Amino acid sequence: MSNKTRQRAMMLANARGLRQDEPLVDVTDRTVQRWVTNAAESIAEETGNDDWQYVSAHDLRRTWATSTYYSLHASDVAKSLVMRWGGWSDEDTFTNNYLGREPDDLAAEMMATAGLR
Repeated sequence: MSNKTRQRAMMLANARGLRQDEPLVDVTDRTVQRWVTNAAESIAEETGNDDWQYVSAHDLRRTWATSTYYSLHASDVAKSLVMRWGGWSDEDTFTNNYLGREPDDLAAEMMATAGLR
């Protein structure tokens, strides 16, 4: 989640007077999956890429975890933050099942920063 999105979510939570343990969006898992499926189908139609038909909310969660972790410079602190923000408690499960390799755009940016491109 970007800082801007996080700030907006916090602003909405504060405006609604929500406690930290109350959900900002109170919908079922099935509703979220339906939203993701509908969005993925639309993207598949717009792009002509049928791979989007196989995207799930779980895929988005894993992608978010990987992207956020590497964007925070892949440190132990970053891992701890991403686990807390994403609701993971077991470090081995998180590391082995949710962290993928660094995203291509981030790898290119890091190479450019290091003078390797």
